[in-house]
Amino acid sequence: MFTTSARHHAFSLMLTLALLASLVADARGNIAAVLEGKDENDKCQKLIKARRSLSAANIMQLVRQEKSDVVVCLALGIYMETGKPDVAEAANLIAACAQRRSMFGDTMLIAAVSSQAPEIAKQYVPDDRPKNRGAGQLAGALLAMYARTVDLGPVQYRVPQPEDFAGGPPPDEKKMKAKAKQREKGKRAKPMINAADKAEVTRITKVLLTSGSDEETLEFALITAAHLELEDLAEQVEALAKHRSNAVQALRQYYLARIGKPIEEETVTRVLKSVDRIPQAATKCTGLLSNYEITTSPHCYACMAIEIAPDAKYLPLLYRSLDSRDIRVQIDAARAIEAIASPESVAPLVKAMQRCEWPTLVAICSALGGIPSTEPVDALIKRLGEEKGRFRLDLNHALSSIFGKQHAQTAEDWQTWWESKKDVKPDPKKTEAFRDEIRVQDVKCDFLGFFYHAPIYSDRIAFVLDTSASMRGDKIENLKQNLKQTLESL
Repeated sequence: MFTTSARHHAFSLMLTLALLASLVADARGNIAAVLEGKDENDKCQKLIKARRSLSAANIMQLVRQEKSDVVVCLALGIYMETGKPDVAEAANLIAACAQRRSMFGDTMLIAAVSSQAPEIAKQYVPDDRPKNRGAGQLAGALLAMYARTVDLGPVQYRVPQPEDFAGGPPPDEKKMKAKAKQREKGKRAKPMINAADKAEVTRITKVLLTSGSDEETLEFALITAAHLELEDLAEQVEALAKHRSNAVQALRQYYLARIGKPIEEETVTRVLKSVDRIPQAATKCTGLLSNYEITTSPHCYACMAIEIAPDAKYLPLLYRSLDSRDIRVQIDAARAIEAIASPESVAPLVKAMQRCEWPTLVAICSALGGIPSTEPVDALIKRLGEEKGRFRLDLNHALSSIFGKQHAQTAEDWQTWWESKKDVKPDPKKTEAFRDEIRVQDVKCDFLGFFYHAPIYSDRIAFVLDTSASMRGDKIENLKQNLKQTLESL
């Protein structure tokens, strides 16, 4: 016979088990519905509705049976972010998803931005050796992506002024003040990572650097060491000085620069003079420039090292890189040229500006703006007159940086001002002060429309609208009204 208390506990246990069984059955049913969805969008909608009951087994079922990487990535992302999953289960799921090579980088990003990244990597390298070669690659790739996300640092904020608001009321003042406190001006901030995570990441990276890892895993480990500035690994990195891979050698230089050590001129020169295999997708504006590839060209790493340890002796090599067919290399070369800020770089930059793709144009505008010289002014004004969208901001910022102040917004007004000020000489201190205070998005420029309080400068835009349950009632009606006003304003 049950006592009253025992009956109560037994009933509670039975109810809990029944509820769990119901949830499992519901999740299985939902996954079946997802798999039977008529298209990718329909599957994603069903997956979002089932998000609260997704289990590791459900995700594994999708990995095995679902063809769409988008659906599988969404499922993994939901699973990693709804609650704190079991680390061992999460590691198994990530390994399974990563086996789909087309979503390797996406998988690593999802794992990297979770709060458990170092713990998950530990599952692959529990002691002084990876469980196997595949485990080493998984740990290396995960930590490399984790290090890159940590190195991005805090988001930069600026409190908008009343004249910034094209439509709608300003955001909540308290929130804007809180955001303002997060803003950092000036130099790159050191990566923020707590001591326990740093110790674990350092241990795993050391193992990958010393356990005879393949070239790709070594690259991952060096990326981690460089981005997190793991000075304790200097000896292990130096031991790779005779490795024959250009990527490894270029990453060694990037690591040395990041920890404040001098880079090796001979190694940097050899890398930048070498012939690199250029993916066709990197020669034009494609998804390769903005997707989640973890590694890049060795030439990029060499340019990144020079950017951190700028020296004019590398300029001829950087001009050569600026002419590369690889857009990724062009961008990093322009950034390194900007760091050196030599007046002799103006002509090569202007020449490249006339024929480059838009991602390189952004970097070139920034580089020209950092050189207080009037030589590129005519070319910048001419290009400004040809632009209709967001690059008007980049070009206005470059012109304003050169003179330390924004004197106009349109090509016509800049031309009028410039013709009356031909004898003006830029002041490097004013240029530096302007660039420290004013970001590209802060310059004044005619906007093409607005969304709520945000001005729209680009003529290529996409709207991502929140229609979840939290938007019910007045919020969704307000969203509809503002979107209607935006489309009419355009």
